Amino acid sequence: MFKAVLVSVDGSAPSDRALALAIDVAGRYRARLAIVHAVVGDISLGALMETAKRQGFLGDIVAELDEAMTRPAFPTPITAPPRGAAPTVLLERFGALMLEGASARAHELGVARVETALLGEDIAREVLQFVEANGVDLIVCGTRGQGDIKSFFLGSVSRELLEEAKCPCLVVK
Repeated sequence: MFKAVLVSVDGSAPSDRALALAIDVAGRYRARLAIVHAVVGDISLGALMETAKRQGFLGDIVAELDEAMTRPAFPTPITAPPRGAAPTVLLERFGALMLEGASARAHELGVARVETALLGEDIAREVLQFVEANGVDLIVCGTRGQGDIKSFFLGSVSRELLEEAKCPCLVVK
């Protein structure tokens, strides 16, 4: 029935449950699994570190943060991240590690075809574009994510996906 399933991951509990369900569906239908993560700039460094710890890659994030702190940088008020926010390079590394872990989990559980993608901050629009461009016929997402201001799959984003997607959406609590 399903040939391509998309799931969003951000390390939150609803996201982890959505990943488990998407892996199960993709495995049952021998479907291709697309795992996406949005690089959003509103997550605090503390929340990022806590999630990295829970997901098992805190050491990698700490190493990246140490390296980022030694790079010469001259942020302007326009390019500087908000106070307490994680630097973009760290957010991208976090996203890459999140996708690597999710992909490895899917392969371990028998999903043969897995692809990953980092998306930008306009989450719903970018997911819908990815779905259209890649022939996805099921979207799986958590009810809410974990960003401090706008979470990855906050109610408004999952609601927008439910309203705008041309394929079925499964929202996981």
